[in-house]
Amino acid sequence: MSNSERQMTSDKTQARARWLKPNDWPLFTKIALGTVVVVALSLSVTTYINVRTLQTELREKIGTELETQARANIRHLADTLSEQLAILRGIALTDLVRDGAAAANVHFGDDEAFIKSRLLAIDAQWRAADDDSQLVQSIVNPEINPLAAQLLEYTKAFPNHVEIFLTDRHGGLLAATNRTSDYYQADEEWWEAAYNNGWGAFYIGQPEYDASSGGAALDMAAPIFSDGQVIGVARTTFRIDAVYRLVGEMEFGKTGGATLVDSEGVVVADSAMERLGEQAPPSWRPPEMLQETSYWREAVGDQGDPVLLAGARVEHEDQDTAVYALGWVIIVHQSQTDAYAPVASATRTGLLAMQVFVLIAAGLAFLVARGLVGPITNLIRVAQQMAAGDLSVRTRMQRRDEIGDLGRAFDSMADEITTTMNTMEQRVAELNHRAVQLTTAAEVSRVASSTLDPDELLKQAVELIADRFNLCYTGLFLVDEASKWAVLRAGSGEEGQQMLAHETGSAHV
Repeated sequence: MSNSERQMTSDKTQARARWLKPNDWPLFTKIALGTVVVVALSLSVTTYINVRTLQTELREKIGTELETQARANIRHLADTLSEQLAILRGIALTDLVRDGAAAANVHFGDDEAFIKSRLLAIDAQWRAADDDSQLVQSIVNPEINPLAAQLLEYTKAFPNHVEIFLTDRHGGLLAATNRTSDYYQADEEWWEAAYNNGWGAFYIGQPEYDASSGGAALDMAAPIFSDGQVIGVARTTFRIDAVYRLVGEMEFGKTGGATLVDSEGVVVADSAMERLGEQAPPSWRPPEMLQETSYWREAVGDQGDPVLLAGARVEHEDQDTAVYALGWVIIVHQSQTDAYAPVASATRTGLLAMQVFVLIAAGLAFLVARGLVGPITNLIRVAQQMAAGDLSVRTRMQRRDEIGDLGRAFDSMADEITTTMNTMEQRVAELNHRAVQLTTAAEVSRVASSTLDPDELLKQAVELIADRFNLCYTGLFLVDEASKWAVLRAGSGEEGQQMLAHETGSAHV
């Protein structure tokens, strides 16, 4: 390795070592980098706190909005059921229905056991009879039974009510839109709930497959009152296509949907019909589902993906007891990626803003560092030039801050140094001149002591003086005895020799 290569390697090593020692860094680097680091750290901490706060607030807001949607949706579903129940109430309140039930009840006595046995006997005949039999036709034929005609009119007006029939106060059929499987209905859950031991109540059952409608339907029942007494029960089979449609149309973002479950967590309706009848994921049915009328939470979907969900059930004070008793809960769900898109957007915006501010701070730090270090660099350059001997250079700073004061103080100091140096040079010149005079005098004395010939002495003296003082010509004149004439006795150089040769070196005193 050559000396130059070794020198380059040594310089690189020293440069790397310098960067490992912050105290040895250039002032510009310290100021610029220090400012950027401080600003970046401050902005990072501030941005982190703000972003976390914003994320929390947005999550809470998004979850609350989803919960509000769930409450609105379950209320809409409950209102739909209440509207259908109101239709059945209207049927039970018509004079034709009440008069028909009252007339049927007149034929029964007070012996409940006899009445039941009689109805069960008719029920057996009903099961065995053909559709064209007199017994069946007396119930379902609108030309024979005015109540059946009225019920058929209702099914035309409200097509989702696929089957409507009436019973007397003992559970026997009075009229129906189509043949039922049983004649005696008093042993059915819906009938017992609607009759309610003679007090009357409204009933809505859970959805089940209905053969007559070829789809899922639920039973609704309402008591028939007359003079405050329950004289019969009206029942309808309501097709819940409307419920399916309402739930299926509930969409939230790109991935959101809704699931309607009963009190056991079984899916009653869903945006994806294939889930009907299945159990909803356990994480979708938290304890608060049974304690609160609405809630929202982060959970895991049936595919293991994180979702945001909100649930709401029917509020008792806002709906019929029969609707509330269903225990239905609407669960609206959406993938967290989709739901929290505003959170991610706000986070990106915050980080982008931080980066922009850091870049701005870096630019300002560069300008500030250059504004501070530039004058100092100029001072260093002027000092180096002065150290090299150029005392004429000045900083010429016009700034009004401390650095400007430093520059003007430096210029004043330079002026003082220049004045001092000039004075010292003048004095040194004077001292040198005097030293030459003394040296020359000493040498003349030495020549005088070593030379006996006066002319030679005078000649050497003028040559010595001319040489020591770097003179072009030196002449030595002696005054005559009368002190009237100064006669040239010695001269330096050719000019002095010529003057002596022509004896032109005399002057009047």
